Amino acid sequence: MKKILCALYPAELVVLLMCFATAFLYALLGIPLRAPLTRYLEQIPAVIEVYPLALFIALVALFAARGYRSRRTSIAITERQILQEYVALYLRPRMILRDLRLLNAVMIMFVAFAQLKHLIPFINGRLYDSYIYAAEQWLFRGVSPTLRLQQVIGLGAAGQMSNAYILFYPVMVTSLIVLIMQRNPKLIHEYATAFTLTWLLGIFMIYALPTLGPCFYAPAEIANIPATRVLKLQQDLWSLKADVEADPHGVKGLYQISGQPSLHLAIAILGAVFLWKFCKPLGVLAWLFVAATLASTIYFGWHYLFDHLTAVVLVILSIALARRIVGYWEKASGT
Repeated sequence: MKKILCALYPAELVVLLMCFATAFLYALLGIPLRAPLTRYLEQIPAVIEVYPLALFIALVALFAARGYRSRRTSIAITERQILQEYVALYLRPRMILRDLRLLNAVMIMFVAFAQLKHLIPFINGRLYDSYIYAAEQWLFRGVSPTLRLQQVIGLGAAGQMSNAYILFYPVMVTSLIVLIMQRNPKLIHEYATAFTLTWLLGIFMIYALPTLGPCFYAPAEIANIPATRVLKLQQDLWSLKADVEADPHGVKGLYQISGQPSLHLAIAILGAVFLWKFCKPLGVLAWLFVAATLASTIYFGWHYLFDHLTAVVLVILSIALARRIVGYWEKASGT
């Protein structure tokens, strides 16, 4: 058993745990799975497109850095040496296999997470919005953070705020690719493990304290915002929720609404922490994106401030656990 566990990467073990949790909970509750194979297969074309592009960008980056490296070492670096380095770093079968295994683990994780998120109303049907909303109303003297931010930057900024929110998925994928394909093995595994742990621990935090978020609990908060892609997304999520409520044990609908913790902010912070370790300029950009994510999620009423505080706790916990898990795995596997 130990050999089998050591043969798997720590991130793969976390995803395996998510899959077991999914299978167990769905069997226990007698609810049909939400087309997991279809959701997995839908992700494959994106990987087929993105991975070769990432390999090409890595080659361009090596050539672009040649002048800087030559000046730093006072040794001329030839094109042949760059190509040899590129092959050694990126094109060896072992390296490609590691990249694809980790990307595959992330694909499976997203499928499992969607399945687990659908179970929120079945695991814990109680919502805690009233307590959090009332606390923030008291804390901010009757004007919620959502309305306060709308007043400060104006309703005319809705388009820019929508773009900032929609950028989350491209930025997340880019950060994921960059950090998996940089060639520091410890950093790779700590990030991949922390990334998967954030989603796993996040779903259980949601089960413990489920909320809808201000935009669904108090829709008047966003009533004056002009039409944007984000508002359309909120309407679609509410429609899927209605389908589930109309036929809880049917195959139609997918419950995907949750407020606490803000996984958008958690994943943005996680990416910023590790990008800062890998490359300071990228880290600065990532932290700016954290600020944009924080602002956009408040502006559109996706989250309470409480959700963002729990997101920070989630990231700290995920990183700490990832370091311990990867450290144990390295000792056990001799890597």
